Amino acid sequence: MNLKHFMNFLDSSRLNLSAVKNLKVELEKAGFKELKEWETWKLERKSKYYVTKNDSAILAFRTGSDIKNGFTIVGSHSDSPCFRIKQNPDMKRACVAQLNTEVYGGPLLSTWFDRPLGIEGKVTVKGESPLKPKTIHYKSKDGMIFIPSVAIHMNREANKGVEINPQENVLPVCTMDGDFNLIKYIEKEIGEELISHELYVVSCEKAHVLGVNDEFLMSGRLDNLAMAYANIMCIINANMGDMTSVAFVGDNEEIGSRTAQGAFSPFLRDSLERICYSLNGNFDDFRIALSNSFMISSDEAHAVHPNYMSYADPTNRPIIGGGPVIKIAANGAYTSDAVSIAIFKELAKEVGVEVQTFQNRSDKRGGSTIAAITTSRVDIPIVDVGNPLWGMHSAVETGGIKDQEDMMKIMEALLSK
Repeated sequence: MNLKHFMNFLDSSRLNLSAVKNLKVELEKAGFKELKEWETWKLERKSKYYVTKNDSAILAFRTGSDIKNGFTIVGSHSDSPCFRIKQNPDMKRACVAQLNTEVYGGPLLSTWFDRPLGIEGKVTVKGESPLKPKTIHYKSKDGMIFIPSVAIHMNREANKGVEINPQENVLPVCTMDGDFNLIKYIEKEIGEELISHELYVVSCEKAHVLGVNDEFLMSGRLDNLAMAYANIMCIINANMGDMTSVAFVGDNEEIGSRTAQGAFSPFLRDSLERICYSLNGNFDDFRIALSNSFMISSDEAHAVHPNYMSYADPTNRPIIGGGPVIKIAANGAYTSDAVSIAIFKELAKEVGVEVQTFQNRSDKRGGSTIAAITTSRVDIPIVDVGNPLWGMHSAVETGGIKDQEDMMKIMEALLSK
């Protein structure tokens, strides 16, 4: 893995839109041909392609020698917890202009205070017809907005734990100019009249290598851009195998994946079917292909925390630097089972990588990933994995550089089959 390249990707991918745009650039450089959903696909064996959905999900694949050999798939998602800016966003309080926002996903709210923030997303303007508005990807300057914390002198109980009200306490500040209007500001920048917008508050801080031996990486959006990066770079770097290899980066996992570009949508399954039919296969061939397939669902994992040891399970306590983590849950929130775990372990052994296991304490509720949703749409064995992090869903998270390298070795091995 090229660490500088990875860090540049993180720094330039502050939202799902820019992440997918950057991943497209990498695929284009590697010779992958872009397909359009609204066009007929004419595919060739042993060739490389990709397709996007709504500019925030991407699926890249390399066709094998025979579609019935099955699919090798690595999957992840492009979104991270943050704040979405509401319609009619402008607010005036205490002589400053602020923006009205709502929480997207499950961010650790306290970590968003006192740091430079920006605005990114899409805006729509008049297009060729009412049914086809023009979409523009908008990015503000760094530090355009910020969320100031309140002084401990005004809240003496702050260090004992304070409830943060998302409607009152985390609204970003824009300017002392009481006449500021966000929509007019953006219209002036792009030179067109806005019809609507889908804008988000994003962190502007850059990735940093930390630790005495430079073993840690701190960055925003490691969950889950680290895995999205791994998926795409591994399909680029893997050897051309006899199976059809696929890298799928969906969107909106942080809010349940129930969107046209999320894991719950038909996008992945329909794309796999189209690949089969475009290579002169039929539905029987597609079902045979699925029966021979395997998927790694990659979404970051929790590392045991040195300051909160009691939060971890007594016997399944992943450490940063200890290798990729297999995630297991009795309630089915994770899809790892005896077969999929064995396959992942064998792949890891093949490339000389150690792996760890994560299970929640029995008295704590855990999270979920795209895997359980995906397997309800595409019924193939899926293992749930990730790399161990501290501060998951913080504005900046911390993980291990070696873990990222090791995970990519395993993914590349799978995609080379």
